[in-house]
Amino acid sequence: MTVTGFKRVPFASTADAMTGTLPPALCQNMPNLSMIKLRGNQLTGPVDQLLNCTALTQLDISSNNFSGPLPSAANIWDWQRLEALDFSHNSFEGTIPDVLTALPVVGYLNAGHNRLTGTLHRSITLMQYLRHLALDHNQLTGHIDENIWFLPQLSVLDLSHNKLSGTISRVAGLSFGIQQIVLHNNSLVGSLPPNLGLLKDLTLLDIRQNPAMKSCGQGTTSSPTCSAEQLLPCFLKFGDALVPQTDGSNMSCPAILRRPRDEAVHACAGNGSAQLGELADFVTYGSTGLLWIFDLDPSYYSYHRCQCLGGYSDDWQNNGTQLVCVNVKPVSVPAWVPGVVGGAAAAGGMLALAAVLLVWLKLKMQLRPRWQREKELKENRKKGMPSGGPATIVVTDVENYSSMMQTNAQLTTKAMGIHNAILRKAVAAHA
Repeated sequence: MTVTGFKRVPFASTADAMTGTLPPALCQNMPNLSMIKLRGNQLTGPVDQLLNCTALTQLDISSNNFSGPLPSAANIWDWQRLEALDFSHNSFEGTIPDVLTALPVVGYLNAGHNRLTGTLHRSITLMQYLRHLALDHNQLTGHIDENIWFLPQLSVLDLSHNKLSGTISRVAGLSFGIQQIVLHNNSLVGSLPPNLGLLKDLTLLDIRQNPAMKSCGQGTTSSPTCSAEQLLPCFLKFGDALVPQTDGSNMSCPAILRRPRDEAVHACAGNGSAQLGELADFVTYGSTGLLWIFDLDPSYYSYHRCQCLGGYSDDWQNNGTQLVCVNVKPVSVPAWVPGVVGGAAAAGGMLALAAVLLVWLKLKMQLRPRWQREKELKENRKKGMPSGGPATIVVTDVENYSSMMQTNAQLTTKAMGIHNAILRKAVAAHA
């Protein structure tokens, strides 16, 4: 199915059904078309035809195969009503056009997963209604302009998987409405500013895979450059529990928690580079409570209290600054050992089985019912005196029997009854 005929549809929302390119006369017959959703198709080519749709409020052409530059013609100013714009998961190239970032009421802009290059131009800070900005998985370079933190409505910022450099500015603490900051897999340097503790709504901060970001310099296990209290921003602390890492490093590291407000105020008071001075009184507890919402590489805090998982051993590399958990190889044994061990186990098993059989036979003889023993005894007596073979004669002698009968005949008689019962039991068991 091609896009031919789409011009008759006021609203389109299909998935994996449409191919081809956008028609050149798109929206000419529908000047009041306010919404276009073409997510998840197989459309190709440029998208300049969309500039004819001047009444759009929502435009979603994500997850297609569109290519070329993003719309940048002068008549893009006709998109005065556009509130949501999603270009993600295509093959767009080039820079982010200034005219695109100057659209007056856009609140949602997603151009992630493309091939965009260049820097984050300061003009993006003109988008005063912008709430969600996602430019992840591109090839953007340069610093993160500190003016971006002054966007009054910004709640989600995703610049991950680019080539951004520089530090995270302290003015990030002025972006009071922000909830998610995702910056992993870039080339950022420096440490996290303590001013982030001023953000009460922050629920996610991801700075993983920025290897040059360190809490307080490049130390080693033998000569650290900072104390344990300096390894995290003053409003964070290490939890007691160790949490397995999800990056394939095969190690567990302590959970990172937000300090309770009073504790954070005390820790952040002071004029050090990692403290807030007079601003410490404005540190918040965070609306999400004690959650380890700060996703940091263990290298950021010098692998403090990190441990390798079972089956892996510590291997400190790069002069003791990088912990690598290596798989412990099993000890090799000679080829003849398994055979010997198996033979010994088999022999031991046979001996154990023989011992069990002997015990079972003995118990079977001793625990025969009384009637069975008496029956066997009667049958043996009917056979008469043994005609040959060995015979057993048992003779007992009770010492001082006569004197005991004179002293206490009753007790002596009971003792003789026990003596005779023992003899009868022995005879019955071995007859």
